[in-house]
Amino acid sequence: MPDIGPITAARAAIVPTFSKQFILRFVLSLLLTSADADVILTFAPSVFSALFNAPILRAAFAILILGLIASLARMWFLTFRLRRSPPSSHSQIQTGRRDHDGTQSWKDVRIPIV
Repeated sequence: MPDIGPITAARAAIVPTFSKQFILRFVLSLLLTSADADVILTFAPSVFSALFNAPILRAAFAILILGLIASLARMWFLTFRLRRSPPSSHSQIQTGRRDHDGTQSWKDVRIPIV
């Protein structure tokens, strides 16, 4: 019988990729940002000049624009926060129980997500 040496497994290259969810969020964020920027740049100068004699309405309009910018910033933050997280087919939780001597032990449990 021939002498066969141990078989070594070939190492797989791990290449970081973006998830489909990240790509969709990025495209949606880009679309909404460009649409909002177009609306602000088109209408803000005329609204501010029309509200020149109404400082309260001018301040309200400025607060609305700041709210819009804040919501866009939050959307971009949430988009980039999850850019490298691989999609998981399991949810991992910890279950605890008390032993007979009163100590508490923890065990990781993986639950498949359907």
